[in-house]
Amino acid sequence: MSKVTTNVAGGIIVKGDKILIAQRSDRVDHPLKWEFPGGKVLPNENISQALKRELKEELGIEIKKSFFLMDYTHEYKYLKKVHLHFFKIDNYLGKIFNHVHSKIIWINVIDIKNFDFLDGDIKIIDYVANTDILGLKSK
Repeated sequence: MSKVTTNVAGGIIVKGDKILIAQRSDRVDHPLKWEFPGGKVLPNENISQALKRELKEELGIEIKKSFFLMDYTHEYKYLKKVHLHFFKIDNYLGKIFNHVHSKIIWINVIDIKNFDFLDGDIKIIDYVANTDILGLKSK
């Protein structure tokens, strides 16, 4: 049986020298795993629209500008295949408020590998850990 691919948009939200990560609720798939805010792309929207909608729903913010970082496909063992699209966000309106996650926290990039992330996020975690996503080295 072929796995259906679900498109997912995720945001790496940056504030100063920190990034925002979210812990999944204990009532959803992959309970209490860490992830970046975002979610599934609906049939009537593109990746950018989905990212804006998801971050409005999950955190109450409006994205002003986002920068594409990377995309890739990850297959989970149990009939689940996701095409993940990640964006850096450092320009948004509103105050971040947790509407759906168990927890949200700001962390230093160097600490990112200390958290138990979803298996599908391993590639973006390596990218974040090994690049200057904050833009600090050029300053």
